[in-house]
Amino acid sequence: MKRILILLALVLPMAAFGQQTDADRISISAVIPDYSDIPAEALQNLEGKLQSLVTAQGNGDRQTDRFLITARIDVTNKDITQTAPPKVSMKMDITFIIGDVVEDKIYGTHTISTAGIGPNETKAYIQAFQRIKPNNPALQKFVGDTKQKILDYYNGNCQFIVSDAERKAQMGQYDEAIAQLVTVPTVCADCYATCQTKSLEVYEQRRQAEAAKLDKEGRELIRQARSAWSVKKDYDCAQKALDLLAKVDPDAACVSEADKFVNEINAHLRKVEAQQAAAAAARAKQQWEFKMRQYEDNVADRRQAQADKTAILGALVDRFGRFDINIKKERTFGWAKKS
Repeated sequence: MKRILILLALVLPMAAFGQQTDADRISISAVIPDYSDIPAEALQNLEGKLQSLVTAQGNGDRQTDRFLITARIDVTNKDITQTAPPKVSMKMDITFIIGDVVEDKIYGTHTISTAGIGPNETKAYIQAFQRIKPNNPALQKFVGDTKQKILDYYNGNCQFIVSDAERKAQMGQYDEAIAQLVTVPTVCADCYATCQTKSLEVYEQRRQAEAAKLDKEGRELIRQARSAWSVKKDYDCAQKALDLLAKVDPDAACVSEADKFVNEINAHLRKVEAQQAAAAAARAKQQWEFKMRQYEDNVADRRQAQADKTAILGALVDRFGRFDINIKKERTFGWAKKS
């Protein structure tokens, strides 16, 4: 018995799923806009009713939330009863609307009348909304018929959807085109497959267009960098060129050209540095050799001066050191007398 129950638990959901039509598997979400004159508590109650209404027929396609059901509330009469305590009595028409939020397209509407009474407006609204029965045959037919309209639209207009996406792509509106293609419900099997294939083609067009744009912008930056560099080819010009080249997108096809140009600038500056270093070394050598010549000339001058002094002294000795013999005798005689 236990095995039979387990088997039924597995088979029955599959059978139920098998009974669903493609239209049943279209997902519709409930959204209620903010009405400034209707209490939020009451609106939450209405949104819950709408969600129960659409889930009663199945929500197989969870890929997108593009299809929405909402409600427009028109109060046709509001009274204050003469009872004690007084109550608020309200009558209203509620129009259910199912549409496509992506295409801003309405597929179906259905209006019902309801009424509520309560100690205040909030309670009156809540009672009126609670009278909405999600299993109401008319409401269920409305939802089912609208889902079938959605399915028929995609099955009957698939080529138009593809053509419109191609037109947007040709105008450069790639993201809009892709969004239009990938949000086709999966339950529209043939159209879904066609649009998925086309979305890949549009994505490739987008990628190529973006690559061409990046390459064009990059080549313009390289052109500006070459112009800045050619002014003087010094460090200031190199910095200006490098700032421009740094803006070239790494995904641009011309990025290798930008890198090559950076290497050219760097090689030129290194060569200039080497040349400047060699010139500076040559100037230093020249200055040193000049200093050495000055030193050697100074030494030679000092030696010559010393030689000149020695020669003069010798001449003086020769001139004044040879006294007459009579002078010698006279002076030595004087010395002898003094002693």
